[in-house]
Amino acid sequence: MPNRIRKCFLDFDGTIVNNQKRLFQFFQENVNPKYRDVLDIQEFWTLKRCAVHELEWINRTFKTDYSLQAWNEKKAAEIENAHYLSFEEIFDFSVETLKRLREKYYLILVTRRDNEDGLFEELKRFGIRELFDEIIVLNHNGVTKSEIIRQRFTVNADDLFVGDTEDDIISGNDLGCSVYFVLSGIRGKWLAQKLNLGVNVIHDIREIE
Repeated sequence: MPNRIRKCFLDFDGTIVNNQKRLFQFFQENVNPKYRDVLDIQEFWTLKRCAVHELEWINRTFKTDYSLQAWNEKKAAEIENAHYLSFEEIFDFSVETLKRLREKYYLILVTRRDNEDGLFEELKRFGIRELFDEIIVLNHNGVTKSEIIRQRFTVNADDLFVGDTEDDIISGNDLGCSVYFVLSGIRGKWLAQKLNLGVNVIHDIREIE
């Protein structure tokens, strides 16, 4: 490990890249056409940030009975294919911020992806593969992030864990390091208040010193 002793574990989607358009595109292409225009992208994202399932909202609002299980299974099978990943965008601040953080921290990307090849294609497309000292990829239904990190690293209280989901907050807290919950991703600040684990709530990774 280089002289950058402190480690910074970073999530990917919602933290470094914006997956808003990817998720909305899946919704647009797979929902019943009669409901395709009932939500614009900002309204759709508001639901996601409040942890409201988009199909559940449609069922409740329009008194329909579409299967959430079938939707979730289709989404799990397709959302990481090349077509949908092409809608993902890197935040305009991510590259310069990662370069700055890399001067101080040993950067470790820790993310959940079933399509590992797709992830590395994205890293190549965004030109950020070499900014990470190590990359850990977990399946969506695999072990917790904290479990896999413990297998590979000794984590200290002054290390950082940065992400935008409950998975990230709980894992960082479990590891005993400083947790930064970013509001640039799929959940709002209510999540930090709900979990009540004393995390640092920030708008995005630019606020990390």
